[in-house]
Amino acid sequence: NNPTIQGSAVIVNDMSGKALDVPNSTRKAGERLCQWEKNKRWNQRWRFVKQGKGVTIQSVFNNLCLDIA
Repeated sequence: NNPTIQGSAVIVNDMSGKALDVPNSTRKAGERLCQWEKNKRWNQRWRFVKQGKGVTIQSVFNNLCLDIA
């Protein structure tokens, strides 16, 4: 059992059935995310990190966090 996988999740859109994906496995900050067929690769795995009273959603693949433009 891989602890990184156990501590992460794939975020899936109920309507499309597709997963939140870091496109082209980029490590570039500011890249727009996309929906892609669920494949459970590292660029579709996310961890939820407690930050004060909230939670940050962080990519397991590149350690960058979700942000709303």
